[in-house]
Amino acid sequence: MKELSIRLMSLNLSGIARTVEHGTGIDSKRGRLKRFFARSGMELDNISTMVVDWMVPEGNWVV
Repeated sequence: MKELSIRLMSLNLSGIARTVEHGTGIDSKRGRLKRFFARSGMELDNISTMVVDWMVPEGNWVV
């Protein structure tokens, strides 16, 4: 089984924006993410699941 080490940290929109592969700056990406989450109407648990799926490589992992 492949092991992945995730360190405990806080995550904000700037941190998420740094992972977005798009040709714009961090401020622009952060603004787009902020508007997306504000308009999506998603519950916080759904947003957190989506962010983890987005940022953590596919495979087996234990929390």
